[in-house]
Amino acid sequence: SKIVIDGNNMCYEGNEFVGLHPLIKSTSKLQNLYQVTVVFDSAIRSQMKANDKTIKAKFNKNIKVHIVATKQLADETVIDIASGDEFCYIISNDRFGEYKEKEVVRNNRLIRHEIVDGKVIIHDLNVNEKYG
Repeated sequence: SKIVIDGNNMCYEGNEFVGLHPLIKSTSKLQNLYQVTVVFDSAIRSQMKANDKTIKAKFNKNIKVHIVATKQLADETVIDIASGDEFCYIISNDRFGEYKEKEVVRNNRLIRHEIVDGKVIIHDLNVNEKYG
C-alpha cells in the first residue's frame, strides 16, 4: 500500500545524471495505487542547483518528498520510513547490505528499477514509461 523511493538512486541512467524526470514520470503513475514517499540525499540540492521548495514543487502534491539534512545520506531514512509496515516496499537499486538487520531489508521488501534509453522501468509494478 506504500512505496518509499530512494530518490537520488532513480536520477541516473547508467552513470549519467538525468535529473528528476524518471522519478516524476514513475511517481505520477504509482500515486494512483500507492502512498508514495521520495527521499533524497542532501546532494540533490547541488545536483539540481535548487532548494528544497523548488525540488518538492516539481512533484504532484500527493507525493511526499523529503530531503535529508546536509551531508547526510538517505539510505537509513528510506529504510526507517518503510520499516514497521509489512505492506510498504522500497524502490532502489541499493541492496542495503549494511542494514541487513533492519526488518524491511531482512524481509526483502526491495524493488529494483531500470532506467535505459529514456525509459523508467519497474517490472514488479508494471511501470514502463518514457520520461524524456
